[in-house]
Amino acid sequence: MSRRFDESQVGATMDVATLRDAELRAGRQFIADQFTTMSSRHDPEDIITLQVLLDYGQEAAQHAKAGDLLEARRLLAAVDAIELPDDEELSAARELSTLPVHALVHWKEGNSEAAIADLARALDAGRMLAEEFGHGYLTVKLIHLASNVARVDQSQGRSREALVQVSDLRAVIDGDAAKWRYGAASMLRVPLKGVEHNIIDMQLERTTTLAAQTQA
Repeated sequence: MSRRFDESQVGATMDVATLRDAELRAGRQFIADQFTTMSSRHDPEDIITLQVLLDYGQEAAQHAKAGDLLEARRLLAAVDAIELPDDEELSAARELSTLPVHALVHWKEGNSEAAIADLARALDAGRMLAEEFGHGYLTVKLIHLASNVARVDQSQGRSREALVQVSDLRAVIDGDAAKWRYGAASMLRVPLKGVEHNIIDMQLERTTTLAAQTQA
């Protein structure tokens, strides 16, 4: 995701509509940055296919969040059936887009270990894209995935580990890339600012609050 948001919103309280608008703009920018990064190496049709996978994956995620896991699974099966050329970069980009949705469905189904494994593979795909193929726009995406790992840990009673991860991620978004656990730390564009910082901070705060309630 990009760092092209209005930094005048630093520290502002974000209501649901503002958050949703920010996420939509971030998604559009992610697609544009992905296309620009990959267009010199791949056919436009293949990059557009990646964007189709992302769109269907997001639809599956919405169904999963609403509790409709059967429809989420149906959409994910359709996504997984879409073919792309056998290429390392395309495969990594695909995993970065689709595995987090698989993780969400696994988590909703109560399979936290599978969710963690999906997120770990997605994070490794992001590391590969950043380190080996110059995808320099992934900072917020990767931190978001890492915060999801903390959330899954918290939900499974591993509150202490979740809080350690949250502390590390707060340091990362404030500029301390050395606290990043998942490789390619030098590729992170931190500190985050503006809406990007607020989005991640809100996600981390939710995990912190839930972990504190569990430990109380």
